[in-house]
Amino acid sequence: MIVALLPDEQYPYLLNEGVTAIHHLQKSGVDPSNIILVGESAGGSFVHALLSHYLHPYPDSSLVPKLTLTDNKPLGGAFLLSPWSKLGLTVGVPEGMFPVRHIEGFDALTGVSENNLANAALKGIPPSAIPYADAILASGEPEGRDWYKGIEGATRRVLISLGTMEILRDAIRKQYEDMSRHHHDVELYSHELGIHADPHFDVILGELKVTDLTKRIVEWLEETFTGQQ
Repeated sequence: MIVALLPDEQYPYLLNEGVTAIHHLQKSGVDPSNIILVGESAGGSFVHALLSHYLHPYPDSSLVPKLTLTDNKPLGGAFLLSPWSKLGLTVGVPEGMFPVRHIEGFDALTGVSENNLANAALKGIPPSAIPYADAILASGEPEGRDWYKGIEGATRRVLISLGTMEILRDAIRKQYEDMSRHHHDVELYSHELGIHADPHFDVILGELKVTDLTKRIVEWLEETFTGQQ
């Protein structure tokens, strides 16, 4: 899937592309149960946005069409690898809610770089779009604890992973807690001593030892496609 990138396109153009892609697959005969949403880092935030849009259609339907699923069947699954659960770890939340000082230097991301990236991603986003881009602020909205209510109608199962040494870990745990409140099959995999998007290093850098997280991802995908979970 080819997606538009900043600064060429602003939110919610990306969300529109995701909805269009899912509708295209269904029109081509693909059953929703054979569609799995997978996203890493900002892509994990994108998965949150698509699920959120199904539950709470984007306010301006001229920009993002409603996401409909064939015969109201849920998608097969959703996997969020080190999702960018909080855009700007110090923005819009109580001071110290997501501390990073004690683990900075271990992760590939730093607090400064994360906030700089968040500022770029949030530039030009209207307030009404914030809950679709930021999972933590979505759960902080009025009635936010119920933001994911109805998610079992959107996806049959969810896998969320984090590295215990990544600066987003506490935000990711919070997103998992919010989501699991409304879905019976949400798994959180905590990769011990892992950093942000750690499984990339198994493949991109050609490391000889495949991590347990990478093995679990492959197992989870097989379970989801074969219905053996």
